[in-house]
Parts: sequence; C-alpha cells; structure tokens
Amino acid sequence: MKRLYIACLIFFIISYLPFFNQVSPLVNGIFVLNLLLSFWQEGQKRRISQVIRVGIMMMGLAVIFNENQTLWGLEPGVAVLTLMATLKIFEINTKRDFFLFALIVELALVGHVLMVDQLYMVLYILVISIGLFGLLFTYHNGGQAEAEVVQWTAERKKVFLQIFLYSLPLAFALFFLFPRLTLGNLFFNTMKKKNMTGFAEEVRPGSVNEVVQNKTPYFRAKFLNGKTPSYFELYWRGAILSQTDGLGWKRVKPPGKEREEFSKSVKYSYELTYDSFMNSPLFFLEDTKEFQRQSRGHILNRGARTYKFFPYSNQKITFTAQTSKIVKSTLSPQQRRHYLQLPKLVKRKRFTEWVESLKFKKKSLRSYAKRFSRRIEKEKFVYTLAPGQLGGDAPLDQFFFKTKKGFCEHYAATFALYLRLLGVPSRVVVGFHGGEYNPLGKYYVVRGLDAHAWVEAWDEKRGWQRFDPTGYVAPDRIRYGSASYFVDQEDTQGVSLDVYLEGRSNEFWQGLIFAMDMIYYEANRKFVGFDLDRQKRIFSFLGEEGKRWPWKLLALCMGVILLLVLPLFWQIRKSLNHPNPLWRNYMRLLKKLKKAGLEIGKSEGPIQLKNMAINTFPEEHDKLAEAFDLFMEGHYGRNPTDDAAQEDLKRLTSEFRSVVKGLNLPKVDQKSIPH
Repeated sequence: MKRLYIACLIFFIISYLPFFNQVSPLVNGIFVLNLLLSFWQEGQKRRISQVIRVGIMMMGLAVIFNENQTLWGLEPGVAVLTLMATLKIFEINTKRDFFLFALIVELALVGHVLMVDQLYMVLYILVISIGLFGLLFTYHNGGQAEAEVVQWTAERKKVFLQIFLYSLPLAFALFFLFPRLTLGNLFFNTMKKKNMTGFAEEVRPGSVNEVVQNKTPYFRAKFLNGKTPSYFELYWRGAILSQTDGLGWKRVKPPGKEREEFSKSVKYSYELTYDSFMNSPLFFLEDTKEFQRQSRGHILNRGARTYKFFPYSNQKITFTAQTSKIVKSTLSPQQRRHYLQLPKLVKRKRFTEWVESLKFKKKSLRSYAKRFSRRIEKEKFVYTLAPGQLGGDAPLDQFFFKTKKGFCEHYAATFALYLRLLGVPSRVVVGFHGGEYNPLGKYYVVRGLDAHAWVEAWDEKRGWQRFDPTGYVAPDRIRYGSASYFVDQEDTQGVSLDVYLEGRSNEFWQGLIFAMDMIYYEANRKFVGFDLDRQKRIFSFLGEEGKRWPWKLLALCMGVILLLVLPLFWQIRKSLNHPNPLWRNYMRLLKKLKKAGLEIGKSEGPIQLKNMAINTFPEEHDKLAEAFDLFMEGHYGRNPTDDAAQEDLKRLTSEFRSVVKGLNLPKVDQKSIPH
C-alpha cells in the first residue's frame, strides 16, 4: 500500500474518533464502509467503480438529510464534509488530491471547534491541526505533481518551526478580532442539545435520584461583589411544581404575575456558567430580583421567577444575577386557588385522615412544620438513595405509613401536600442545593449529585418562605451537602463529620484537583467562551457601542497585527531575497566590492569576479581567493541530502561568513582598475 494512503487513513481516524458520537450509528456506518472499501481497493489494487462511490455519496447525503431535515447547518455541514473526506481517500494519487483531502479535513475540524464545549477538545483539535500542517509539509515537494515524501532535513525542520512561530501572533490577533460566532438563526439552530435530565415537567419518586447519580458538573457559580452566601442560602431554584396527584408533582404555569417589590440594595451578585451545551432552566438563588444574559438564545418565562433558556447552537448558558430583599409580596385569589389544588381522591386516603386529626394550639407555619418534623423523628424515617418502589393506588400512604424510606422528593412532595391540606398555599421547588467550593478559584461547582427538592409555603406576612423537610430526616445533607452521602462508605476513624470533611478537603490531591478545575474553568470562561459579547466587554474602553465602534475595534486590532507581524514580514522578506545562508553572505561580499569601487555586471560569474577582485585589490589576494573558493565549493561542489552534509555545509558557510566579515577593502578609483 502507498505510504500516502496509510498516512491519510490514520490521520483521518485520529481526527474523527473523538467526534464519532456527534452523528448517528447509521452515518458512522457509512463512513466506516467507505474506509473499508478504500482499504480493500488499496490492498487488491483494483479501483472501486465510480458508480458505486456516487451511490454511496447519495446514500450518505440522504441519511444526513433525513436525520437533520436539512443539509444547511453546522452539524449536517460537518457530517457532509466528513463524508467527502472518506470518499476522497479513494483517489489520493497526486499532490492536488492530497491537498484537497487536507483542506476538507481542516474545514471539518473548524466545524468541530464551533461545536465542542470542552477546553481539552479544543486543544486536541489544535494538536491535530498542527499534525495536518506537518503532514502537508512532509509531502510538499516543490513543483512535482506526485505527492512523495520529502526528507526532513535540519533546514526543513527549521523552516517548519519558523512558519509555525510566525503564525502565532497573527492567530492571537485574529482571535480577538473575530471572536466565536453565535450560530443561531444563521445556521437554523440545528445543533442537537441535551435537556437537563431529571428537571422535566414533573417530578415523581426517583426523579431527582436519577440526577444525583451523575457526578458531572452542571454549572459553576462565582460571586462577584465580594459577598458569598452561607451554605444554608445556596438553594438554586430551577422549576416550580404546583399541581399534584399525591406523591407526584408537575409544572403548571401559575395564573397572572407574582407581585413582588424588592429593595434597591444588592445583597449578592453572582455569575453562572453552565458546563455543557444544553437547553435548561436558569437556576437562580432565592430572592433574585434581576439577571443579565451573557449568552444569546431564546428565553421562556415559566412563572414564579423561573425561566427556561434555549441558547443558540454553540452557546453555553452564562448569566449574571443579583439578589435583594423582598419588601412586599401579594398573592391574588386565582393564585391562591392554584397553590391549594388537591388530588380528586385525596379525601379517601389515610394520609388525609391523619392530617385532619391533628390539633394545633396556634395555627402557624412554624407550628405546622414542627408537628411534621416530630412525626418524622418519632417514626424514624430514613433518608436514602435507594428507597425502593412504591406501588398500588396509594403510594403516598405506602411511603408515609409503611416503608418510611425516601429521598428529598418524597419528603418535599409529602410536606407540600400536608400544608395544602391545612389550607396553606404551597409548592414544590426542584433545583440544586449547595455545591463544592473551590477555594483557589473562589467559586462553587454544582454537580448532579447536588440536585434537590424542597418546599415553598405562603406566609401571609412574609410572603413565600422556604421549608426543607429533608433537614428533619437528614440534617447532615443540609449542613454538608452531597459530601455527606458518601461519608458512611469511608472510614472516618472516629472523628466528627466537621473535622473529617475539613481534613479531606485539605489533602494534597484535593488541592491539585481544585487547581486543575480552576484552570479549566477560567480557560473555558475566557478562551472557549470568548464571543462577540465578551469582546465588547474587553474593549469597553473604546467607548459606547455605536456606528463607529466596529471601526475603532478594527483599527485597534490592525494596529496590533502590524506591530506583531511587521518584524516577521521583514524577516520573511529577508529570507525570500536570500533564502540560502551561503548566498546571503555572497551578496554581502559583492556589496563590499561594489562599495570599494569595483563595477560588477550581471553576466559575471564567481570565477570572473574572483579574478577581477584579485587584480583590483592585490593586497587582499589571499582573503579574496579563499572567500570565492569557499563559496564555489559550497554552492557547486555539494549536494546536501542528509544531516551530515547539512552540518558540513553549515561549517563551510560559517567560515565563508567570517572571511567576508574580515575583508577591509580600500576604495579605489574606477579609472585605475585594470580591465
């Protein structure tokens, strides 16, 4: 098999493997089929019919169109480019074929850069691009039509490194001048984004438990005004569930708009950055009065200060928000009825009978909550990740009177229904609680295992108040967060939970993890997430945005490019004028001769010039003869095809340069020069 085919095949596989899950197995199957057929073609030395290749191409386009309903867009476009690359491998014979294949692969890599949301994938693509450049350099053999391997001599390696280094300043400037585009309407927003698992339109026993099993980060929260809330305040509200059938709750948008008045002062200011491309609820701290989107996309108001965001194709969700104190809140009669809704069959349930049998000296939220917590403690309810299945037509009764094992959604759903039966408007809130604090970066990492459910109940004087019944059964979960889940699986050596968790967070490896996560977070924030909006914030010193703002930015970037690139252009021009070091020193020799008064025509060769120079400057006979002899030996007498010959030529060039540098020619009158 041809070395060029093997090189292209291996390079394509390496460049595509990390992204194979971005298309369906059927599309991947077509790609693999093309590679196998091309391998058979090379091994058997029998050319696959063009009819077959065209048929495969049409089949591939049809499958891509069927899955995306278009061929116009980022994801289908990258899939089409990948299909073209696998078809081009069939016919890589000439240098033109190889360069066209490399161009297709590079365009596909550019598409992947726009879709990936992880820094390590961007770095991987960068390494692959450098490898592609090296492959092009290996098969670049001047004017020959055939693509053949060119030996990497020391001089060729030097040129490769120079070109790479020359490109860095220009790439850096272009990065700021042309930030990552927000690919929304421009490409029909065809990119597939996952929804946040477990935060759908309803929550039933086990729903939040699904999210908790995932340790992947969902978002990172950084507080901006120097104030950080306590762990008990870190309740990230994502969705409000207000309609129930007992133990199951689902989202129904409440009627009207909640009337709330906030104080003017800001308590906490924070920034949330999601870890992946996803359509997701926006997770706010309690009492968030306003927010500013840093990502572009479409937002859906779901009521009760909750929102769902649909970002453009290659946008991670990022926003800043501020919290404040609610000074006034009212609930309309329609909203009150909405938050008092009860299941139709609730009257026949044992749980309802228990609630109705309760007697209270004082009817208040505090007394209601205290009675519920006493029941939980007295009956020894258990907080567990594996509560088991609840069957039958009364799962709430089964949980509350028989199994007595549940996760946060069990207790939140039960407590909210308990309050409604007592005439208190209430709702279940799902989101996250807590997060892992990174002391180096000073931000919280909120993961799937921080998912949580709690209750908000209406207080006639203070408005909506948070109640977390999980604290009645598992106070460590509220105090320490998700870290308390796994402590019982480790050997705490008899120390308290406070001391144990503090010691574990101070371990060397934990510190190393914090450092790596901080680098990852900041790099994603400032590099991968660098888009038009961030560009505007960085260059805010140019003044307010207006008609002249783009021209100011363009002028600034062009100035930076010129400052960075002009010295490089000068060096390149110098190299292009005299690409060979031996010739550069020969030009210096001729310049010295001309400056001393020797007329040099265009037709004189080195031998003629040697004789003319010796006759004109007899006192420098030995040095001139040595200089010309060294040049002619290096230029005519050697063919540097290996590293040893290259080193010998370098030594000869160095000697030639020293002789030329040591020449001190007196200025002579042109008339006195013998001819």
